[in-house]
Amino acid sequence: MGANLAKKIDKLDPGTTELDLQGKNIKDLPPNIGTLSQLVRLNLANNQLVDLPAEIGSLRLLVVLNLHNNKLKSLPVEITTLPKLEDLNVSVNKLSSLPKGFGAWPTLLRLDVSYNDLDDLTAQVGLLSTLRELYCSFNNIKSLPSDLSRCRHLSALSAGNNKIKFLPTELAQCEELKKIDVSNNNITFIPPVVAKIPALEHLSLLGNHKLHPSISAATKKGQDPLLTYLRTDQYEALYKDVRSPLSHPDIRSSFREKRAARLLQRETATTLIPLQLAPFAGFTDLL
Repeated sequence: MGANLAKKIDKLDPGTTELDLQGKNIKDLPPNIGTLSQLVRLNLANNQLVDLPAEIGSLRLLVVLNLHNNKLKSLPVEITTLPKLEDLNVSVNKLSSLPKGFGAWPTLLRLDVSYNDLDDLTAQVGLLSTLRELYCSFNNIKSLPSDLSRCRHLSALSAGNNKIKFLPTELAQCEELKKIDVSNNNITFIPPVVAKIPALEHLSLLGNHKLHPSISAATKKGQDPLLTYLRTDQYEALYKDVRSPLSHPDIRSSFREKRAARLLQRETATTLIPLQLAPFAGFTDLL
């Protein structure tokens, strides 16, 4: 359909502001899409796109770009130069990474990268100072960047069905955050400072099978009991205790090994004391 689509685009009014091409079985987006410089909304959802032309960067007035459910393996760096973009949906694709400069949009409000093959979110996401909604569920993300704390207007974070082990404490700086979904991950504890975000109303932890038993029990009681528990002094004390370096199994083991080594040194020193010093054998207790 590439050639035919190019001809259709050529026939469009250059002043066209909205273009809906969803579900057209499009495999290639022709470069002349860049001639529609007045486009504000472009819907390319439910097609067969594998890549995008660099000319996408010529759509300087674009506010909404919908690329949901295609076969995109990468995004052109030119997509990061769209100065008025507010809503970008690239969910249900095959993205394994995000392009350099991904945080360059000065007006982005909503970003959906769910259902891709991302191993992580670039720290540049933290440059999206206007971002209000971030959807990154169903990827292979192992951790969320601490730079998310710079998204001070973030109100919704959906990161379920990944491989996340913890939430960064810096997330507490997102004081407008109302909803956090980290269900079906590998989370054990939630930082108390995150649970105490003033605006937080919903925290989904279902499916985190490594949750501490006390959190798991609170989760089963519902949202209000869960948040109430996570904001108690009791939980904060538990969190500090388990997060203490000496509470980690590997560190405890190392501590025990070092202690055993010191005891062995003392015993060795005792056996090496000359016989003439035998009357002072008690001195070995100070070694």
